[in-house]
This record gives sequence, structure tokens and C-alpha cells, in this order.
Amino acid sequence: MITGHNTDITYKGTIYHVQTEDKGRANPVIETLVYKGGEILDAKRTSYGTMLEDGSYEEKKIISMIEEQHRVMITEIRAGRYDKGSSTGPQRAIVDPLAEGIIDSKKSLDQVILDYLASEEEKEKLVLQLQGAHEFTEGEGCTLTIITKTSQEEPLKGTKIIVKIISTVKKPITIYEGKTDRNGVLMVEFVMPEFPDGNAAVLIQAFSDIGSDEIKQLIKKRKKVVTPRKKP
Repeated sequence: MITGHNTDITYKGTIYHVQTEDKGRANPVIETLVYKGGEILDAKRTSYGTMLEDGSYEEKKIISMIEEQHRVMITEIRAGRYDKGSSTGPQRAIVDPLAEGIIDSKKSLDQVILDYLASEEEKEKLVLQLQGAHEFTEGEGCTLTIITKTSQEEPLKGTKIIVKIISTVKKPITIYEGKTDRNGVLMVEFVMPEFPDGNAAVLIQAFSDIGSDEIKQLIKKRKKVVTPRKKP
């Protein structure tokens, strides 16, 4: 199995996560998933089973296919593929990165990402923070002090905050929705749900006119109390 790629892309204030990986020779598929807020928006899968059958398989070819597929999905995000206002609708848009002039075929995947990051550094951004150190545990009470500010350290009042629980066994659960006060602060109290059959995490999302940000943190399992048996 060959190492894949993970990239966060911000488009019109929304953060998308692109994950591309090789499933290995037992399942010869290159899979790319596009996430938003912990939910899968899209998936692209390319099989290379025929390469194994006809003996043309080479690791460098698979690496090239992984990079190209990952780069194309990033390009689709930057072209507005998942924009709610896009006329493409829910179906996959046909995007030719070269014809549209969105990417340069001579650039490597790393260069495409570096160019994107450089352009983003020039913009004022929303910064989301949690006050203090937090360790989340299933079934226990939790108090969050959420802070939003600009990249210039100015408080961001009226920032929309959504607190969700995402897990491997259930759809995302929205715990709280609200807005920060004039100091860019919002306090949220709730009890962590329990997931006996899977793992879960807290997802805090912030949305404002200058962009969005999010924080994810795993929720620990509650320690089981074992009562010792009495000797007869």
C-alpha cells in the first residue's frame, strides 16, 4: 500500500478536507474522499486492477495516479464544484483543469498546494480557539469557552458557532448553535453522549464574513469500574 495525501482547502469561507489513498493490491483502487464538517460530500474511485492482470503494474505509476486524482479533486473545489450557489447542482461537474486554466500541468501536486497556501496567507482570517486545556470523556459534563478573533487578534462578535459530535457509528449530532458576544466569546455547557460501539469526536465550527474555522478533538472512553468478586 502506497502513502496517500491529506489536504485542507478553504473555498468561500468553507473548509473542505481532501483525502486520497491507495487501497492496496488486495483491493486495487485509488480512492479520494471530500469531507465538509465531518460528512463525506463526494467520492472518486479509480481501479488499477487491469495493471495487475496484464503485468504493467509499477509503483511509480500508482503514485502518479494518486497525485493526479488528488490534484484534480482540489481543482474541482477551487472551481466551485461544491458551492451551494453553483449551477452544476448535486451531480459531478466535468472539469478539465488544463482547459479551464485553473492549474498548470507542469506543476507538481506540492507546488499547487504551496501556491494555494501562499495566496491564502495574504487574506484576513477567522481564528477559532478553545480557552484552556480540554480532555473530553463520554458521559461527563463539559463546559466550553469558545473564542473567535481575526488573524490580527481583534475579537469577532456575532460569529456563528456550531458544536457537533461526530462518530464512526452515527450521523453527526448537533449539540449547540449560537453566536459569539461582542468580545468574540461564547460559553457552551452540555453532557457528552456515549458511544459504546464506536469512537467519537467533538467538532466545533465557526462561520463569519471573513471565513470559517473548526476544531476537532477525540472523546475518550469512560473507564469501566470493575468490582472485585467477594471470596466465598
